[in-house]
Amino acid sequence: MGRWSWTHAVMVATAACLWGLSGTAAEWLMHADGVSPFWLTTVRMGVTGLVLLGVLRVRSGPGAWWGIWRSPAALPRFLFFSLAGLTGVQLTYLVAIAASNAATATLLQYLAPVLLVGVAAFAARIPIAPRQGALMAAAALGTWLLVSGGRGTSLVVSPAGLVWGLLAAGTLALYTWTAPPLLRQHGTVAVMAWSMLVGAAALALIRPPTLGPTAWTWPVVGLVATVVLGGTLLAFGLFLASLSHIAPTTAAWLAAVEPVAAGVSAHLFLHVPLNAVQVAGGAMVLAAAGLLAGASVRGHGEARVGDPIMAAAYPGVPGEGDAHGNTTHGPPTEDAD
Repeated sequence: MGRWSWTHAVMVATAACLWGLSGTAAEWLMHADGVSPFWLTTVRMGVTGLVLLGVLRVRSGPGAWWGIWRSPAALPRFLFFSLAGLTGVQLTYLVAIAASNAATATLLQYLAPVLLVGVAAFAARIPIAPRQGALMAAAALGTWLLVSGGRGTSLVVSPAGLVWGLLAAGTLALYTWTAPPLLRQHGTVAVMAWSMLVGAAALALIRPPTLGPTAWTWPVVGLVATVVLGGTLLAFGLFLASLSHIAPTTAAWLAAVEPVAAGVSAHLFLHVPLNAVQVAGGAMVLAAAGLLAGASVRGHGEARVGDPIMAAAYPGVPGEGDAHGNTTHGPPTEDAD
């Protein structure tokens, strides 16, 4: 890996750290200041969407703004992706943090590659390979250790936290599967900008964003900025700028810094306890998810399931292709989260 590759690898790791820190900042805002996950998701998506729309205007001119709305055939998929995929993963992730903590929610969300492999195998009627089955079993065992702390059938994570964390993984997998055709046709920035705005508008209609911070002190302003600007816009920009310079599998592993950053920052700043068994369980989830992220479900055309971060937002970056030479990788965001 040359000098420039190392530079861009550091950019991916920095983006992942920002995502992890934003989860801890969101946890503080929701637990200590009573901020609603709906408010935080609406503001996060609305601000990000407006900024990305401005970037689109500068880069591509006013004509690019309306491209996706002038394609009736793409609108059903776009609206489904925007509401069930992108908005779903943003909201369920923050609700999972509110019901548990940032470290647990982030680790549970990293089960998305396991779901992707399982769904891909089921949809294509392809038996899961023994190696993939073993990794999925390891991820399931790691999840049990994470949420139980090794204490038999009792949970150290609230049932609500477990359910919402698994929903976050499911919506991330859904968002991964629905994004690539839209992004190939209309471009990453256009799709993400309008999807963010559509999601923010839908959430505002369902629950008006009134349950924000009780007082806008400077620490609260800093935490909101960490979630909205650092954990979304800056992280998104760093990740996007790096992807043409490093391999997708490298990006997948570097992005695993996110739950580590979330766990360390939550422990240092919020004193969130994680015992040794939970740490071991989280490590198993990360290892299994990272290996499955680059795994392929073999069949006609060598269908591949890529890293969820890269599959969700950035298809077409250099990486493994299918039998026709098409790149099938694309991105955590949560990050879109």
